[in-house]
Amino acid sequence: DLLEGRAAWIPALALVGEGEERSVLVWGYGVLDQDGLCGWITGDAARGLELACGYPGSELLELEQGTVRLRSVTLDCIPVLEGEVVTELRLDLRLTGQVEELLGDTSKLQMQVEERTLRYLRAAVEQAQQENRDFLGLNMLAGLSAPEVCDQIRVQWPERFAELEIDIQCK
Repeated sequence: DLLEGRAAWIPALALVGEGEERSVLVWGYGVLDQDGLCGWITGDAARGLELACGYPGSELLELEQGTVRLRSVTLDCIPVLEGEVVTELRLDLRLTGQVEELLGDTSKLQMQVEERTLRYLRAAVEQAQQENRDFLGLNMLAGLSAPEVCDQIRVQWPERFAELEIDIQCK
């Protein structure tokens, strides 16, 4: 990725606690480009990066209607072209999870899980586009889902990515 002018990421760790209670925590992610460390991904955007990479995480989603542990995450990235120009990306997020505690209605809990995970993914996409650094690997995912236009996507990506309309849905 770095050799083709794209960005990559590495875990950013922090030491927390004192004495024997001291432990290492993943604080976020460092963003790398060809020149080295160029930024940080933290908070909701860091969680969105994990989801985009198919990592459900170990944390529980504690919501008003209950608590859910994500078990699997899949992200499909479908490019939309007008002629030979990429005009939009459609991101379809698929989740499976296990309800750890139900405090209300299951359909409302499902809506809350979708809202939370979409918030995370949107934060990551917005940061990537604001910085014009595709640390999510959307270029690669779009090319994999549409191999017949992979070369066109790769060539257009550096100029189009920051302004590209990206529609994110949970399926």
